[in-house]
Amino acid sequence: MEHLLFEPIQIGPMAISNRIVMPAMHLNYTMGGEVTEQLTSFYRARALGGVGLIIIGGCAIDQVGGGFFLIGLSEDRFIPGLTRFVEEVCDGVETKVCAQLYHGGRYSFSNLVQAQPIAPSPLGSRYNPEIPREMTLEDIETVQQAFVDAAVRAKKAGLHGVEILASAGYLIAQFLSPVSNQRSDAYGGVFENRARFGCEIIERVKAAVGDELAVLVRVAGADFVPGGHTNDESAAAAKLFAEAGADCIDVTGGWHESRVPQITMGVPEGAYTYLAAGISRAVEVPVIASNRLGDPVLAAQTLADGSADLIAMGRPLISDPELPRKVAADEIESVRPCIACNQGCFDHVFRASPVGCALNPQAGHESKRRITALGDGEEPQRVVVIGAGPGGIEAARVAAARGHAVTLFESREEAGGALWYAGAAPGRQDFLRYGTYLEALLDTLQVDLRLGEEATVASVLAERPDAVVVAAGAEPLVPEALTGSAHPNVVTAERVLSGRAILRGDVVVVGGGAVGVETALLLAERDTIAPEVAAFLLKNDAESPERVKELLTTTRRRITVVDLLPKLAGDMGKTTRWTIMQEMNRYGVITLPKTEVVALDERGVTVRREDGGDSVLACQTVVLAVGYRPRHELATALEAQGLTVFTIGDAKTPRKVGDAVHEGFLTALSI
Repeated sequence: MEHLLFEPIQIGPMAISNRIVMPAMHLNYTMGGEVTEQLTSFYRARALGGVGLIIIGGCAIDQVGGGFFLIGLSEDRFIPGLTRFVEEVCDGVETKVCAQLYHGGRYSFSNLVQAQPIAPSPLGSRYNPEIPREMTLEDIETVQQAFVDAAVRAKKAGLHGVEILASAGYLIAQFLSPVSNQRSDAYGGVFENRARFGCEIIERVKAAVGDELAVLVRVAGADFVPGGHTNDESAAAAKLFAEAGADCIDVTGGWHESRVPQITMGVPEGAYTYLAAGISRAVEVPVIASNRLGDPVLAAQTLADGSADLIAMGRPLISDPELPRKVAADEIESVRPCIACNQGCFDHVFRASPVGCALNPQAGHESKRRITALGDGEEPQRVVVIGAGPGGIEAARVAAARGHAVTLFESREEAGGALWYAGAAPGRQDFLRYGTYLEALLDTLQVDLRLGEEATVASVLAERPDAVVVAAGAEPLVPEALTGSAHPNVVTAERVLSGRAILRGDVVVVGGGAVGVETALLLAERDTIAPEVAAFLLKNDAESPERVKELLTTTRRRITVVDLLPKLAGDMGKTTRWTIMQEMNRYGVITLPKTEVVALDERGVTVRREDGGDSVLACQTVVLAVGYRPRHELATALEAQGLTVFTIGDAKTPRKVGDAVHEGFLTALSI
């Protein structure tokens, strides 16, 4: 079925060689709007990987609607750089490139655009509480002309099309929605009036670029904002946009200010294909489906069932730029998966840092982090890697690819390390996918694999290594100074996540970092009805929707999370943390920040609050999630033997999966 992804398709005047699209993504590679070598190398790698269409952007059409690190299309001075970009990215490949025309409206920030944001009405938002200036008719004309001028510049630069951004709560979406548009003139009020601003832009852009450029429009399949548009209303808007001249409708999820998760790991794969399907039924032009569609089989099924005509894969192509080529060659198992962790991509966007990828250390560094074979005069080294977790396997992979002789020790019978614990929590199952990928990867590597064999000083010395990479991970920390930590009712979070602990009664989780809150969520979900039971009850009208929702979110035991810090899950990325905390609240998990744990005993947990008063949290089980201790004893012993030792990942300092993978990659490059 995967071959459906490689059927050609026509979008207006633009012929696409396959159905895989890399949508516009904010990358933070273009300071001042100018195309950079980093941007070009990044997209060139994806073009060589076989993607059919790349949409770059957002591309700022003017100053007031722009933002930080956007690609510039607001002035003619940006044309030469974009011309070179298209020539280099498309050289010798069939990939087409379009530019997304961006105006943030009330989503622009005055400190970034050096002006008061403008919008259809003077209403702030959850995304940006600044009050924008209400656009006059003159402003509307000016902005519409800016869209046209930017499209003409894209045409002059040799781009194959433009995408008009009308989704996610940006300016055109703000005009379209009654939540953000309270005008009483021809651009407000009834639906057709609110759609007028976007329709006129499409008509004017289409007239300016003629039949030489494709004109796409990106829409929200549903706003997921109270009072906003449902999929039916979004489909009606898409129909008007197609009638105005759009050659293709690109469907994404909701607005940025929505409280419905769009892109995190907890969103089921393919969850939003129904949005594209709803719009496909309303328009005659091709439709692109987006969000959580990195699985090639699921993507092909989405095409086969008619939900969409093309598939947008953003983060999956960051994780593995060769995804299209590998799928076409029937090498799906070799595709490095995107696990929607957002650690290297969207979390970086919110920190105004260049986008990368937790699992792909070369993303954003394509021209600098090359895996090159050993050259003349360079002798292959004997490299021992200890630990077959993400960091250790990455070190072994890169070292072997360069030509070194690699031996990989893993004390367990399976590879993956801490991924099997990380993937046990609700909505974190993609960590398990990554573990499965690593296991398959090991079978292809030219390494001496020693699964089930614990590395010792003697066994390592027997390999006569030139270099040793210690990626032995970490072990749960059990504070000896904490009174009662050895009590029978105390277990570690790792035992809970591994399924090896039987928990009685109410539970107090000591430690409110990522591991602690994920463990609490696992316990909460276990206490409620399973999703398949909920579906059964709904389909058979056995219970009302309200009762089913209650059963899905009501736990049978009291679950409390205690932490000394003022902010729970502070070690999580911004794009994931809010979804986790929202789930905690939905399940009724009690959270006690700024609370010190004094002692543990058969009664429960004695805590001390900010006011200094002590109290007992009664419970039958205590779960310790107070951190991890690096396993560095072997590294120390090997260094004492005079060996060259590199310690990476959790064995160095317990952190995130991306830290281990990147350290493994860079360490192997340095050997």
